[in-house]
Amino acid sequence: MPWSVAQRVLAECEIHRSMGWDRTIEQITSDDFDYAQKVEQLTDALREHILCGEKASTFFSLGTHEMNQLRSVVSGLSVDGNAFQKKYPLALPEANLVKQPLGGQLTAIEKRENGIGVVFCSPRLLTSREALQANDFPDGAEEVFERFDEVVGMKTHRFHAFDVVWIPNEGNLVDVRVDFPDGMHVDQSVAALNDTIEKFNFLVGADVLASKVNLFPLIKKIYLSPKEGNVVELGFGTSTASLKLEKMRRRGLCLRQETYHKGGSTALGTPIEPHRIGIVWRLPIGEKLFSTPELSLFSNSRTAASENPELYAAFIQKCVGIDDYRFVRERIEHHLMM
Repeated sequence: MPWSVAQRVLAECEIHRSMGWDRTIEQITSDDFDYAQKVEQLTDALREHILCGEKASTFFSLGTHEMNQLRSVVSGLSVDGNAFQKKYPLALPEANLVKQPLGGQLTAIEKRENGIGVVFCSPRLLTSREALQANDFPDGAEEVFERFDEVVGMKTHRFHAFDVVWIPNEGNLVDVRVDFPDGMHVDQSVAALNDTIEKFNFLVGADVLASKVNLFPLIKKIYLSPKEGNVVELGFGTSTASLKLEKMRRRGLCLRQETYHKGGSTALGTPIEPHRIGIVWRLPIGEKLFSTPELSLFSNSRTAASENPELYAAFIQKCVGIDDYRFVRERIEHHLMM
């Protein structure tokens, strides 16, 4: 769980927080407060994060009869014991992940008030970048740092991925949500998506996850909806054949109302053609406490210029809990029906 989300979860659970994960863990493990009473609340928050935290999501449209049959089949599923299931909802340590085969294993069936989540777990590789300093190297490395503005190291490690097929109690959209933490590449999310689809279809005995929903039209629809959150990132083409990528440095502001963006758009005299958008909502989750779920729809100018542009992945991040994800999902569904 990224710290930006975790600090809100800990605040909601009334647990002491410090600057970042490391200092918070150090503080919690060194004070005299008995946190046993918080275990159940924290476990519930972890289960919600598994279902909806930091996901790349793809949506599938099913017919009403097909959807009802799927709900019936999924409600009767059970999980065979495996290493992931025995540890759930906790993650396996990296030493144990090495022993697990590649590909998702059915781990849990999460029955919730508004739907059922079928959880698959797998080991996955993640590459992170870390800035290095001269004192990280043997003597004589100063010359290297004089030649470059920054020296970075790439570190690859395994992490425990939780991927979810969500079947809602209402509506005809099924979504597949694969873990997408910082440092993960889009092609990895595509591979995880395909593996989860294959495993789920085999599990229910039918190719029910077949008709992906094209999300590309949402980019323009959301941009043109002035009351729909704050646009914090926008990539677009103009009638003067230029390509632009704009980002808001202050998250509380919206690009739709930013002076430079409005002035440039007005000067063109013709509508811009967006192909990339990041949007943030500010939702109350308690007294003086807010969450900021984020939706990113990323395509490119080449796709936008094609006859039938397609986009099938939505990145839904910074959700504190199920309610945040459900809100974003409802906004997606709303614009799909417009």
